[in-house]
Amino acid sequence: MIDSGKYPGNLIGTYKSIILMVLLICLLSIPICPADAKGETLRVGVYQYEPVVFIDDDGTPQGLYIDILEHIALKEEWNIEYVSCSWGDCLEKLEKGEIDLLVSIAYSEERSERFDFTNEAVVLDWGQIYTRSDLEIKSILDLDQKTVIGLKEDIYYLSFQPYSEQFGISCIFLETEDYSSVLKHLENKSVDAAILPRLYDPTQKKDYDIHETPIVFSPIEMRFAVPKGKNKEVLEAIDNHMISLKGDRDSIYYQAQNKWLISGDEFEIPGWFKLLVGAGGGLLILFIAASVFLNDQVKRKTIELSQKNEELIADIIERKRTEDMLQKANEELKSLDKMKDEFISNISHELKTPLVSIIGYSELVDDGSLGGINDDQKKALNAVLRNSERLKRLVDSLLFISKVQDRTIEYEFEKVQIAEIINDVIQNMSLEIRKNHLSIEKNVPENLSLINADKEKLTRALISILDNAIKFTPSGGSISISAIEEGENVQVTISDTGIGIKKELIPDLFEKFYQIDASIKRRYGGAGLGLYMCKKIVEGHKGNIWIESEKGKGTKVHVTLPK
Repeated sequence: MIDSGKYPGNLIGTYKSIILMVLLICLLSIPICPADAKGETLRVGVYQYEPVVFIDDDGTPQGLYIDILEHIALKEEWNIEYVSCSWGDCLEKLEKGEIDLLVSIAYSEERSERFDFTNEAVVLDWGQIYTRSDLEIKSILDLDQKTVIGLKEDIYYLSFQPYSEQFGISCIFLETEDYSSVLKHLENKSVDAAILPRLYDPTQKKDYDIHETPIVFSPIEMRFAVPKGKNKEVLEAIDNHMISLKGDRDSIYYQAQNKWLISGDEFEIPGWFKLLVGAGGGLLILFIAASVFLNDQVKRKTIELSQKNEELIADIIERKRTEDMLQKANEELKSLDKMKDEFISNISHELKTPLVSIIGYSELVDDGSLGGINDDQKKALNAVLRNSERLKRLVDSLLFISKVQDRTIEYEFEKVQIAEIINDVIQNMSLEIRKNHLSIEKNVPENLSLINADKEKLTRALISILDNAIKFTPSGGSISISAIEEGENVQVTISDTGIGIKKELIPDLFEKFYQIDASIKRRYGGAGLGLYMCKKIVEGHKGNIWIESEKGKGTKVHVTLPK
């Protein structure tokens, strides 16, 4: 005990403070072992998608997603039970609720109806075509009549099939259960090309005699997913951690990306060195405790100001770097967009010349000018004519859009009768109407006022609208075309009893290359150009176009044109 009678009160207080600080430092130096985490057990589906997620030779889950999930599980006190399965089995188990969480699943509108997804993406991936070393495949047109293999239920395999149809090519598609089998089939030359994700890069990939092509497509976000209507709290927890991790450049999110997606070995500080530094730091703190005690307040303020200044400088540097990256990316996008427009224009011109010959000679055969044909031949010839006309409309749309982009489109206006144009439109699409077993009703007075229009372009626009009505109306349905005068305008309405459209999607329908979702595109086809072209033509006539529709209740497309 300190005798208060021998020492002044203020000196005793100082001694006590120093002793308390030393005791506190000693307590903090004692290693503390955390208790075992106890909490919810999550069954997590994993499959072979190296290096994003995979099971190594020792049976241990590895990869980008595993590092991030293990970090989050530690914070949330989850117990993780990994379930190894093929990609198709993982999807089936998730849908049945046999697993609670699936890592590295591509998001799509169609899949969101089967599963619930995180809002935050982990990484962006896209599909790429690989081929054998003995084949020259440089563009998607080189894949015509080639055998292409992909992973069953893979998002890129599913999306590439309608994507190839837009270019008028026909591939023979095969599917397998895992990505390694895809590589083996390509190595064995049993197929001509393979569909793989860009990030798929197993260690043995370099041993295969294959090479990448410049054909890439379908950039898609990779996320986490849970069974529909279940484990909402798990998704919310993952999203919260992902937002925090993305905001910290030193977080496990960026460490995992550097480890798995960027080549180079990481350096890890040895444990003994950490212990030595900790022990030395503890002794140093004890040695300077008295002086720190006296200067603590001043140093704390100095450190705070220094940290804020460093953060401000780092923020300025990061903003400048981000601005430079965005500017460079914007310039590259502009260059790519220009190249795309030039490609569309060139390929459209190249396609149109042989198409005209195909249609012309087919019509000569059809009308008997080159000799008689039997019923089966006539049926086949009608299919050729019908699909050639559809392809010609697509090529004309591409050429029209190219002129819109170049601002070189010209209109040849004249006084025309809308009833005459509508008759031509119905006649042009009569084969499609009969093929789909639809009825069509026309309610167009013959004495309507003349309008000032480019007859060829307006006919093309109305054909495109009627073509949509035919495509999205089930067999046995009906279509009607009417025209009335309203003030200084003539209004044309094309309505159908088809599948209809959700109201919230209608504003996007006039965007270039817009598709509602992948399932609609696979079933009905189309390049997403028709309504964009119609809008430009109607606006070129100083008119207006709009859509009324409800899901399952059909669609009405209204076009007003000035007299």
